[in-house]
Amino acid sequence: MKFIFASGNSGKIEQVKKFIEFNGFNIDLISQKEIGFNEDVIEDGTTFEENSKIKATALKNYCDKEGIKYDLVVADDSGLCVDKLNGRPGVYSARWAGEGASNDVILAHLLNELKPYENMEDRTGEFDTVFTGIFPDGEVVTAKGVCRGKILKEYKNLHRLTYNPVFMPDGFDKPIGEMNEEELAKVHNHREHALINLVAKLKEMNRYF
Repeated sequence: MKFIFASGNSGKIEQVKKFIEFNGFNIDLISQKEIGFNEDVIEDGTTFEENSKIKATALKNYCDKEGIKYDLVVADDSGLCVDKLNGRPGVYSARWAGEGASNDVILAHLLNELKPYENMEDRTGEFDTVFTGIFPDGEVVTAKGVCRGKILKEYKNLHRLTYNPVFMPDGFDKPIGEMNEEELAKVHNHREHALINLVAKLKEMNRYF
């Protein structure tokens, strides 16, 4: 299947391609950059579902206008939801510390918010991802993935994916940002869960080939 993916984040695209390979899915993933889509889409939804649909719709409209063939246009929205912060930053994960804030500024903001919680049992949260896919005929399919874990108190190095340096998945002893490929393959993180669930839904709909 030819998926056109609504993302300009090279780290995210690389990650999804690895998940496709790990799971042996019959998917050819094409990034929005490869088809010349560079529109600045305003993500003003209040949920991951709303934002992913906004992005997918914008990309589908572009593909249809330009006559670009595809089997499914796909967009995702994801974020870190911290239990003690009442689910924040959530849909605002990328701009929680202000528009255009660097990764180190965002992480500093998160760790400052969690300073009152010294016990690791109080530093729980999850990464959530929602994939929205739109077929050429306009039918919409959505799938969600979740990865539970804890927020570390410090980090060693920055990562292209903002919160990976401080997020330690349940069952592991290091954050995602410090894992090698073999270790990452065992995590089955939120984005991979969402992809697996998306393919399962496509199979149920008899629209996976």
